[in-house]
Amino acid sequence: MKDSYLPSRVPAHEYVAPPTVRPPAQPRAPHRHAALGRVVLLPVMLLPLVMLAPLLGPGLPRADDGWYHLFRAVELNAAVAEGIWYPRWAADFIQGLGYPIFNFYAPLANYLQLLVHATGLDFVASLKVSLIIAVVAGSLSMFLFARDLLGTNGALPAALTFVYAPVFYMYALSSCGHSGA
Repeated sequence: MKDSYLPSRVPAHEYVAPPTVRPPAQPRAPHRHAALGRVVLLPVMLLPLVMLAPLLGPGLPRADDGWYHLFRAVELNAAVAEGIWYPRWAADFIQGLGYPIFNFYAPLANYLQLLVHATGLDFVASLKVSLIIAVVAGSLSMFLFARDLLGTNGALPAALTFVYAPVFYMYALSSCGHSGA
């Protein structure tokens, strides 16, 4: 049986399909509300800062686990200074006996705090700044996510609802680990 779609002079086992040629990609036209999207980014990044006003006071804000994040950052700083970039054991926890805290709680939020601490801030101030960065990044991420689904007009309320939702508001100021998530 002869394959009718193959040229007659090339045996079937030697046939090579011709390369497909794609048309050149057309540049995307800017969206008619592109300038509006850039203007809306400013309130998306600034309005969450109103919620974070308690962080502007002196000392550590009232938080359920604020001290624990401070201890983890100090312990992670000591481990990184020793050359251990992903520690599993916190030698100074549990009255010097040690504890495998980094096996159970991934230290990504504490790495952000160490980066801020490397600028010269103390650990309490670096915790506050890393919380601010996390909340503003969360608001911006929700805006970008919702813009694809709802457009620019629906993305701003979605981002602000995300930040000012009572559950997020409660966890952002009282449980430092949840704001990084």
